[in-house]
Amino acid sequence: GAYIVIYATEANGSVLFRFATLPAGTDMLAVRSAPLGRSLKTALLQPMPPGQIVRVFNGVQLVAVGKRLLWSPPMRYGTTDPARNMIPFPHEIDLVEPAGAGESGAGVFVAAGPRTYWLAGAKPRDWQQSIAYASGAVPRSSVRVPGTVAGLDDASPITVWLARDGQFCRGVPGGKVLPMTPGRTAADDAEYGAALYRAQDGIQQVVVSLRGARKQSLGVTDRAYAVVVP
Repeated sequence: GAYIVIYATEANGSVLFRFATLPAGTDMLAVRSAPLGRSLKTALLQPMPPGQIVRVFNGVQLVAVGKRLLWSPPMRYGTTDPARNMIPFPHEIDLVEPAGAGESGAGVFVAAGPRTYWLAGAKPRDWQQSIAYASGAVPRSSVRVPGTVAGLDDASPITVWLARDGQFCRGVPGGKVLPMTPGRTAADDAEYGAALYRAQDGIQQVVVSLRGARKQSLGVTDRAYAVVVP
């Protein structure tokens, strides 16, 4: 490198502050006074590893890497402390969707294996984990829609997704997962899907395409199939 940055603590302190910037090759420096520079914010941070899901929540980058959910320090996207900024789950993570803003009702839905969890709190250090829904989610089946499309009075965007039990679910702030057609319809399970929200000519729809679809064992008797003809 072209230079070396030296950080030091105050006497008997624990926070590192910038003390001096030295030419590369300097091999000795006497620290005889208190450091006056800014505190070190990137100690022990590493590049964020690639993962299967990336989201942003209240200025924090969330990345699902296999069975682990990692997050960055606030506004320091692309970095993480894997020893402290990480929550393990028992199965590979299939869904990560933030909900809410500010301090009231904010949190993150995480689907892993047969469960969907709710991490309650506006900051990762405050998260309290609980089970939000007794089914996981089909990977990549989530999409943001106006709340009114999902049957709510508020038009603020929320996330809907296809659960493993065949229900289209909506995740609302506060950690509630609400099936949209309970007891009436059940879609197939699948390896993964792709979802989009479509609004045209007064019609609003959520369209989900599935790969590796598998029939539900719920006694479904009626099915609808769409065939695309070029």
